[in-house]
Amino acid sequence: MADLDLGITELLVPRRAELTERVAWFVRLRWLAVAGMLVAVPIGQGLLGFQHIAGQTILLLAGVLFVLNLVYVGISRTLNRQVQGGKPDLRKFERFAKTQVLLDLLILTAILHFSGGVRNPFSFYYIFHVIISSILLSRRSAYGVAALCLGLFSGMVLMEHFGIVHDYPLNVLQQKPSAGYVTTAILALGTTLFTAVFMATSIMERLKQKERELEQAWREVKQLEATKSRFLVLVSHEMRSPIVAIRSILDALSVVYSKCMGEKPVAMLARAGERADSLLTLTKDLLTLARQQAIQEGQGEPQVVDASAVMRSNLELFKAEAEQKNLALTGSYPERPVNVRADSESMNLVLSNLVSNAIRYTPAGGKVGVSWQTDGPWAVLKVSDTGIGISESELPHMFKEFFRAENAKKFTASGTGLGLAITKNIVERAGGRIEVNSRLNEGSTFTVTLPLAE
Repeated sequence: MADLDLGITELLVPRRAELTERVAWFVRLRWLAVAGMLVAVPIGQGLLGFQHIAGQTILLLAGVLFVLNLVYVGISRTLNRQVQGGKPDLRKFERFAKTQVLLDLLILTAILHFSGGVRNPFSFYYIFHVIISSILLSRRSAYGVAALCLGLFSGMVLMEHFGIVHDYPLNVLQQKPSAGYVTTAILALGTTLFTAVFMATSIMERLKQKERELEQAWREVKQLEATKSRFLVLVSHEMRSPIVAIRSILDALSVVYSKCMGEKPVAMLARAGERADSLLTLTKDLLTLARQQAIQEGQGEPQVVDASAVMRSNLELFKAEAEQKNLALTGSYPERPVNVRADSESMNLVLSNLVSNAIRYTPAGGKVGVSWQTDGPWAVLKVSDTGIGISESELPHMFKEFFRAENAKKFTASGTGLGLAITKNIVERAGGRIEVNSRLNEGSTFTVTLPLAE
């Protein structure tokens, strides 16, 4: 099993972003370490009296760490591009993390040696690399890093103690540490490091277990969604034909027998026809919703669509309906194309759903305005009306499937509550977002934001 486990990386984009952030986080901490060394050396020698430390050598090591971090930044960017391309190599991330830890520990040990050795109270800095390793690597590798830290520290202090390497006391008053002190320092650091690994890896293991459980739950949800979509497609297809047949029979009865039937039977046929039309609308919306939900993100190559052209064609289609209700329907858009990456059918659905809702729920004499505009890298669609509005308590539910506001039900019986759910699905699949701002009896404004095509 790789040390850097992506879990459901191939399925969830945020998990990839987390992996990228971990590597970047490691690099940022190193910049802080370099800055700390550049500040600590002059302070230690000038203010604290640590004249016997090898200040120039420590500054040289800071320069080496700085250069190494520049190299790490370049490697990190290369690996990030692989992650964004959808093909991250876990072994490269693992080797990259282990290389950084190894070189950091060697430099840290050298810095400790040239600044007091076992007397330096900052030897506990080893624990930072142990914790980072517990997060980035497997439990086995984290224990290996702890053992390496202890080995490097023990080797340094023992060589200093037996005179194999030169000793650099913090000041002239410090005496050579006794064997008991050296042994105690090694034991204290060793127990601290291995305890930290045990605690950190235990926490990480629990988090990974929760992640695996979430992954399984996510897969089950996706499977249920796929089953629901297939069911909706099947039911919609099976319902459509008999409903069309019923509607045709009702039309034939109305044409053939309307003259010989009384007003009441004719009215009953008309109501039955309206009900059949409502069922046809419902089956159509169900089929559209199922098809939209079945389209997986990244499947197929999206087209570049001129949103302004789509809006112009839709406004022409709705002009007659608006005039019939005595509504002022206006549209505004830039002269140049507003290109978004989507498909024409989906964009038509977005425009038609929003504009038809605005016309439907705006009383006679009202206004409906539609506009496209650009805002930096975004295309912004606004559909505003002076209609019945939406209550504040119902706003959070507007994009749920089959939801209709109470005042909308009273205003008109027609409507399935699927149009806005379909619209939201299309917009989010295209990388955008949809929002609504409304007040009861004052009108509504729906805002769709989509990324412009490059």
